[in-house]
Amino acid sequence: MQTWNLNPNCKSIVKKIWNYTIHGDPMFVLNHKLKDIKQELDTWNTQTFGTIHNRVIEATLKINNIQLSNDNNGPSDTLLEQEKAAKIEPDYSLQIEDVFWREKARAKWNCEGDKNTAYFHRLTKIKQATKKISMLNIENNHIIEDTIPCLISDQINDVLSMIPTPEEIVYAVFAMNKNGALGSDGNGESFFQSHWNTVKFDVIAATSQFFSQNWISPN
Repeated sequence: MQTWNLNPNCKSIVKKIWNYTIHGDPMFVLNHKLKDIKQELDTWNTQTFGTIHNRVIEATLKINNIQLSNDNNGPSDTLLEQEKAAKIEPDYSLQIEDVFWREKARAKWNCEGDKNTAYFHRLTKIKQATKKISMLNIENNHIIEDTIPCLISDQINDVLSMIPTPEEIVYAVFAMNKNGALGSDGNGESFFQSHWNTVKFDVIAATSQFFSQNWISPN
């Protein structure tokens, strides 16, 4: 996704697709717009970037051919201008390739890195918590409910369950790590941050709906 943001046409494509009218509740609208954007950008990516690694090779080969013509036929203003223009493409292609591999490395690390020690540790803690005894039913139906202390008061719970303000949602979006791995829908934090002026109203509406209704729309 960050690779696409290097191209100035990316924002206009996102804005055009995002402004299509979709009817439904806020979470439904957001979900479908994200799917439409992903499909459109996948097609655009193939047409615009092609195979990134081939572009680097082709750009380098083009420069070598121009320089070879300079050596064989002598320098000329035309060849010098062609060489100057051709040198821009490898820099651009290498920048794209660098971002591509950094994104790939992050995705692989999140899937396989360090054997996901932290993930499995959290999973184990969750399983342990679900196996703890919250109450005991002894003789004469006498119930003991004090085996686990209450760590969150009703007041704190009410605060955590409040519908966030638009300002809080904006803060949460930009507090996320934009270099994190992509989500299951192919969109990472960098997408929302890079295109916030386009997507913000739908994101805020969907988030508010989630907190007010306590459910999330299925994909």
